[in-house]
Amino acid sequence: STTLRRGSVVVLRDDNEVVESAKTGREAQMANQLSYQFKNLQRGDSFTKGQMAKWKENMDGDDVHMVESCAREEMTRLGYFPVIVGIKAEPIHFTADLVEELEKDNTKLIEKMNNDLLDDNPEDFHRRKRQKSILNWLSQLRRVSFGQKTQRFVRDDAYDTDTDDMIDPSRDIENADTFASWPKEAYKVGFLSDEEVSDRFSIENTKYLLVEGGRGGRSRSFSIAYSAATQRGYYPQDRDKKNQDTFVSGVRSKSSTLFAVFDGHGNDGTACAAAAKDIICKQFLEKKKKMSFENMFNNAYKQANDTLAGSETIDASKSGTTAVSLCITDNGGVHVANVGDSRCLVISSSHQGGDQTVSVLTQDHTPDNVAEANRIKQCGGLVLTSDQYDRNKDDSIYSSEPQRVWSSEGKFPGTAFTRSIGDMVANELGVTSEPEHTISKLHKNDKMFVIGSDGIFDFISDDDIARISSQYSDPALVCKALVGISYKRWSDSEERTDDITVIVGKISTVKTGCLLC
Repeated sequence: STTLRRGSVVVLRDDNEVVESAKTGREAQMANQLSYQFKNLQRGDSFTKGQMAKWKENMDGDDVHMVESCAREEMTRLGYFPVIVGIKAEPIHFTADLVEELEKDNTKLIEKMNNDLLDDNPEDFHRRKRQKSILNWLSQLRRVSFGQKTQRFVRDDAYDTDTDDMIDPSRDIENADTFASWPKEAYKVGFLSDEEVSDRFSIENTKYLLVEGGRGGRSRSFSIAYSAATQRGYYPQDRDKKNQDTFVSGVRSKSSTLFAVFDGHGNDGTACAAAAKDIICKQFLEKKKKMSFENMFNNAYKQANDTLAGSETIDASKSGTTAVSLCITDNGGVHVANVGDSRCLVISSSHQGGDQTVSVLTQDHTPDNVAEANRIKQCGGLVLTSDQYDRNKDDSIYSSEPQRVWSSEGKFPGTAFTRSIGDMVANELGVTSEPEHTISKLHKNDKMFVIGSDGIFDFISDDDIARISSQYSDPALVCKALVGISYKRWSDSEERTDDITVIVGKISTVKTGCLLC
């Protein structure tokens, strides 16, 4: 039998079932509609043997050795103990230099293959480009683990630590939005054991804040129940990599409250995020009454960036942090400052009491944003995908990879964002620490705010966040659900996961009334 491990599910399937599923399953049927080549999946053993023979004709012993060594290393990393059969030589040890050399060779071979195909059969070349884009698009929509209809055992409130019993919440895997530590029976979960996943997760208990309203009784009093959670990521080549995210939740000044998420990146990303957090908090607490929040945040972000630039202990040349800050004043004012691709949104109930609405108070600062890309280009930076850069820096070449910021003088820094604190090399190419601001008011229908790193929003849509959040009254449970779902979907789609952080605040009016103003 074959054991398939994916996300939080372990499924045992017979070998014949696996083969038949590959030939006739839903994914194969969808793929079959895209290209006649997928019909090869449904051909018999004679065709398979013929293809294998044809494949091996073009490979010498060194090629076979390379393929077997790659397979052995990958399976070893996943926890298996493979043995190379039929080759007497020792497996190849893939050093960083060798991997870099092989990647360059592979890039050249792929480029040659595509150019040859474009010359020999342009129609097939463009068909394959469309096919690739469709498959990439489908993969974004269909992040579903094996065993979709297998019941999921949740170990959270449903787990009895005294009896060690697992209680079935009677929901299938797609509808189970409760965060779980995952079943103990699973040896591997997203390439980590369930205990390792749990050890990487931390959460703040729900806290409560009562805001008495403005002077003279003109503003309605309201309360905020809030919680924050973070999940350390997983990198196969660096299992001990620290969580580079940090956050601020419920820091009070005389008349306002601060919430913020910092997503560090680069070798010194943890230190960059921590430094930015300390400086922005200090500026918030020391804000003068007559100073606007916009000016306060501008000064704080600039000071954080300047501090990193001049630091002798933190190397911020290619390290930095994104930062999204939310300040709620006691009279219901909402002030948001943001650099990078973290996000802040407010969830409101409709006036008719029906569906919820989502207001996104930030925009992602990435090269896909036309205004952001234009600024980078005006500052001398290039906005290209990695393979476009490799192919004569030609942005007219089709590529499914994400756009990044590059220098015309060399393939660096390669940032996927256009604003950040730190990243001094990218600063010279137009990546700025100047935050973008949103100013608004809390209304009586505003029920919740969510602030998170891109690890949340890359895998859960804004509308789904509203749907999931509405199922729980406790913000801590909302945090658990959002982090658990995004982590599971990420581990379903990739071998690695980045750090994931979210803050959730539930807003309630203490007195009935209309606008909080």
